Amino acid sequence: MWRARLTSRASVLVFPGVGSFGSAVEVLESRGWVEPLRAYCRAGRPFFGVCLGMQLLFESSEETPGAAGLGVIPGSVTHFRTAAAGAVTDEYLTVPHIGWNGVSFAGDKAGSYVLD
Repeated sequence: MWRARLTSRASVLVFPGVGSFGSAVEVLESRGWVEPLRAYCRAGRPFFGVCLGMQLLFESSEETPGAAGLGVIPGSVTHFRTAAAGAVTDEYLTVPHIGWNGVSFAGDKAGSYVLD
């Protein structure tokens, strides 16, 4: 399989990701990447998973119940328990802002902008 040959020659894998855990698993399965990625990671080779790429290393995720991740790291990805998420506890997690911000420019002279 060419995917296994490709991953066996890689010195490092960088695995970024944006989107849904379940959808990503479906794409990896349909394109034949699950086993080559598992084999690469289980061999202890350098792997850098960013965001969803890191989450997919786990066995599962609360985001998509029933979808199996790569299973390289035991456990499940769970939502942060925060006051905003309706956690019923006195111990809330402090979660950094994750997402996009809007930026607007204010100024009355061309080239003299101040972030608003």
